[in-house]
Amino acid sequence: MLDERSGCRDKRKLRGMNAGDLLEAIDTQVETLSISLPFEDRVRLVVDDAYSLFTHSKVTGLVRRASPRYPNAE
Repeated sequence: MLDERSGCRDKRKLRGMNAGDLLEAIDTQVETLSISLPFEDRVRLVVDDAYSLFTHSKVTGLVRRASPRYPNAE
């Protein structure tokens, strides 16, 4: 989706907007064979992938910060 000329500038903008998950989803899509899909389907896939990455990172952070109520319990 991002061409070579504007790719670096656009990637920098997405990172500046804290849209790293979206950028990663776009890069993943570029590496796969989704070229034959219509634009709407490609955008839908990118948004789904970005949302999945976002949710995964949130859950991972919550699990990492969670502390058990009874640490010695089995």
